[in-house]
Amino acid sequence: MTRLELRNIVRRVLTESHHTEDQTYRCFGGSVVTFGSPECIDDIRMRMDDAIETRDACDNRTDKRVTYNGLLQMLRRELRAAERAASILYPVTDEDQE
Repeated sequence: MTRLELRNIVRRVLTESHHTEDQTYRCFGGSVVTFGSPECIDDIRMRMDDAIETRDACDNRTDKRVTYNGLLQMLRRELRAAERAASILYPVTDEDQE
């Protein structure tokens, strides 16, 4: 068994063990993707950019600004979780870096 075949087997097992109903993500456009996929991470970042722009347009010390700060905190937490899932689903190996 070659290293590439072993890596593909491990990747498949990890993907199957982490792929449940809770591991999906609904993008802004309505499509459903795997949580941690590049599409998922890009969508979360797009939502964060939009929330930052909207928050920055609010006056300081307003309820609306506080709400957007809470939303950004939740999105940052979700982004970190998606990046952790991506490192499991799409591991970077020495061969990939070359």
